[in-house]
Order: sequence, then structure tokens, then C-alpha cells
Amino acid sequence: MSKDDLTKAEKALSRELINKGLQIECDGFLKGLREILDTEAETPHDKFLEVFKFVNEFNEQVAWRYDHVTGGRYRSIVTGLYVDDILTDEDIDRYNKENADRMRDFKRAVQRDYEQ
Repeated sequence: MSKDDLTKAEKALSRELINKGLQIECDGFLKGLREILDTEAETPHDKFLEVFKFVNEFNEQVAWRYDHVTGGRYRSIVTGLYVDDILTDEDIDRYNKENADRMRDFKRAVQRDYEQ
């Protein structure tokens, strides 16, 4: 097994965490949509456009992250969810040490680059 491979158990864990991430993102979407619907707009059409834009942006984000989910992309998807603070250190601790460390290292690198 190469260092880029996930074990069978880690692939199952990845599927679980990807689903968890999707559920969390959908929950955030619904909360945001409720906020939009609860605010006043000048016209119903203005409200419609605001909702349409919000839905479209969320759809693009979800499609970018979750479309074409295959075993070869599991680690990058999970790492992205971790970098975006959707998944936690506790979630990542469930991987073997080498894989968990690689995800943590990547998150630290992204954070360093963002801070500069």
C-alpha cells in the first residue's frame, strides 16, 4: 500500500465524515436561507433574487466539493472539510497517525499562507 492509500476502514470513515460535512453544510445553508426569508425586502422579486443567488452559490460550492466523490478523492475532500473547520481535530484523530498528521500539516500550511 502506498503512502497515499487509505485503508478500507479509513475509506469507510471518509465516507462517514464526508456525509457529516455535507449535513453540516446543508444545516448552515438552511439557517442562512431562514435569515434571508426573515428579512424585509423592497419587493417580492428582490427577495426572490436574493434567495436565488444564495441557493445558486451554495449549489456551486456543494457541487465543487462533493461531485465526483470517489475513493481517490476521499482524503482531499476530508482535508478540505477540516481546513474549513467543518470537521474537527477529533474527527481527524480517527485516522491512522500518518494520515491524520498529513491532514494537520496541510491545514497548518494553509493557515500560515492565509496569515501572510
